[in-house]
Order: sequence, then structure tokens, then C-alpha cells
Amino acid sequence: MEAFFADIKQWGVYSDYTYTPNPDLKGWSNDHPFPPEIETDSPYLRRRLERFQQKIDELCATVAKKLKTDAQQRTAFGQWHRWSGEFLKRWPDGWATPIPTVSLENKDMIGVNDERPAIYLHSQIDST
Repeated sequence: MEAFFADIKQWGVYSDYTYTPNPDLKGWSNDHPFPPEIETDSPYLRRRLERFQQKIDELCATVAKKLKTDAQQRTAFGQWHRWSGEFLKRWPDGWATPIPTVSLENKDMIGVNDERPAIYLHSQIDST
């Protein structure tokens, strides 16, 4: 039995760290699927995917029919399409990154207005 288990290797973490080097794990990280990995074909998952695709196709057909018959929906879709194009020109990866704004507050005004917490008090600072 001992000879059999001598061939089995198991790690709690699949990575080759510098402080605990393991040559068997060179090039692996915790982001990889953990070996051994066996890819199999699942008839159930294939049927499930086909059902989802059929629902998507039906929804697209319904929306396309509505766009052809409803002028208001067609106009709204055209506006959305143009807006989306402009958005993607500005942020090609689809992530809008807002520019942070900074506002200065007069520290002498903190606590004067008890209706709002001091962090929300804003006043014009005299620059002279």
C-alpha cells in the first residue's frame, strides 16, 4: 500500500511560492483550475444551454417585431443606439471612469449649522 500512496501528491495551495519553492508547481498559480482537471461533455448542460439560447432567440425576435411596428420604441432604440456609440467612443472598454472632484470647506463653519453633519457643510472660502 505504501508504494501506491508514494505516487500520489497533494497540495493545499497550488502555487510555487518563493518562500516555499515547489518545482512540481512551477508556473502554476491559484488562478488556474486545480489539476487534475478533466473536461467532459455534459448532455444536461448542453440541453440547458440550448434552452437558454432558444429563449434569447425568442426574445430577440419579439423585440425586432416590436421595433418594426412601434414607432415610439424604434425612436427610443435609435436614441439608445446613438448614445451607446458615443459612450463606447469615449470609454472603449465599457467602463466609465468618473473624474474626481474636490471641494474645500471653511473649517470655521464646522458645527455652525446643526441640521447637517459637519462633513457635508459647504461654504465659499474667501481667497483674499
